[in-house]
Amino acid sequence: MFRNQQAEINRLQDAVFVENQKAIAAQEQLTSVEHQLAATVSELILSKELAHTRADELAVAQVIMSTGGRMNEAIDQCAGLIGIAVLQKKRRRGNGTAPRKWMTEKWGDYLTHRVLVDVARGDGVLFESMLRNMFVVWCDDFISAVSGDPNQDEALKIMWCSISKLRE
Repeated sequence: MFRNQQAEINRLQDAVFVENQKAIAAQEQLTSVEHQLAATVSELILSKELAHTRADELAVAQVIMSTGGRMNEAIDQCAGLIGIAVLQKKRRRGNGTAPRKWMTEKWGDYLTHRVLVDVARGDGVLFESMLRNMFVVWCDDFISAVSGDPNQDEALKIMWCSISKLRE
């Protein structure tokens, strides 16, 4: 009988040992799942923050694009109106030396000659394009001076590329 009881005790101890091992394995698995859950929650929080940041960046970009688009339209309209005014006004003789010198210094002999010939013929496309360029450069200089940001040129280039892509 003692032998049977000892065998039963051994069997029960083995069963308890197996169950303890299962419990330890389950606890380890639970701990692993908890760590995975914590990592997933952390990644989710970071992803959510990144999504909010991207949404904010998108909102700012949309404002910049809208403002840039309006500014570009205003520049086009202004250059067009000046071009029309110049073409409608008769050129005065003998009064073009200083502006011609400035234009030559800025754009060179060939381009200056081309724009003057085109304007004399009543064609203002090149003239208006040059005005647009001057306005854009002026706006860039003004914005850079006001912002004081050394990376302003890069930001404006990115904005201009984005605006150009929208217009295509």
